[in-house]
Amino acid sequence: MWRIMSSVCITMLWMQRNRAIFQQEVTTVELNVQKCWTTGLRQLQAVGKRELRRPDTILHGTKLLLCSAAMAEAPREKSPKGTSPVQPPNSYEEPALLTRLKIY
Repeated sequence: MWRIMSSVCITMLWMQRNRAIFQQEVTTVELNVQKCWTTGLRQLQAVGKRELRRPDTILHGTKLLLCSAAMAEAPREKSPKGTSPVQPPNSYEEPALLTRLKIY
């Protein structure tokens, strides 16, 4: 799951960089986090469905779909620390995406 989410986030950041440079698109940190999260969940579900169709990986696909469904739900508890969309230097706040992933 981490490999899928991290590759999706890197790809999304690269695409947003290209849009900002070549199409002068303006974006915010919150929008970037939301896009990475939704795209990552969609990719997890796609890989889970693919694994579910193959007889030799049906168990792996089932686990992946169950975990991605749990991640898609809103967190039930708040983080004990304050959250920040990005990790500023010398800060005690956690990045929001990392906080959300730790809850699951």
